[in-house]
Amino acid sequence: MARNKAQRDNSQALAAFMNNKDQIDQLLAALKNLSDEHFNVSPEDVNWSHVGSQGQWLEQLQNLARFAGILPEE
Repeated sequence: MARNKAQRDNSQALAAFMNNKDQIDQLLAALKNLSDEHFNVSPEDVNWSHVGSQGQWLEQLQNLARFAGILPEE
């Protein structure tokens, strides 16, 4: 009987899940703000280093999107 109750009481898991969700939402909002500000680089200052950094960010975000099932696996 105790096992069934433990299986049904997921309040701690739900709290941890929501905490993680809040942190993810904050990070996504911060990334969106950074993107809206053109990654804090003015157009006349853009160089290949900036392009390389963006490429790394894009690759990591694509990996996360694949893990989440948003993008197909390569």
